[in-house]
Amino acid sequence: MSYPQDPYSSDQPYQQGQPYQQGQPYQQGQYPQGQPYPGQPYPQGGYEPKQQTPSNTLSIIGIVLGCVAFLFCPPLFGIGGIVCGVIANSKGERLAKVAIGVSAAGLVLGMIIGFLVFQGTYGM
Repeated sequence: MSYPQDPYSSDQPYQQGQPYQQGQPYQQGQYPQGQPYPGQPYPQGGYEPKQQTPSNTLSIIGIVLGCVAFLFCPPLFGIGGIVCGVIANSKGERLAKVAIGVSAAGLVLGMIIGFLVFQGTYGM
């Protein structure tokens, strides 16, 4: 049975004490950034949380209520949509003005459509 060559013999291309030169990712004394090594202080400057952008939940609810107000009970859904839009605007939501506009249009057009349907049905 034969054994492989002794890995520490002097006929190896890299002898002990000779550093590997080609393609070294770090120079001597440089270490990758990360956790400090024992005895070193933590880096200054803390974690800064990402600023949250306001959600558009109330605005979307206002838009949906304004769309529903075109056909079903315009005073209830139209006013509800306007209220949601105004609250969303006070919170700084991006779609708040759209919600107010759609809800106001739903309220007015829903009332006009309701009046025309009522007048056509009952012939007043």
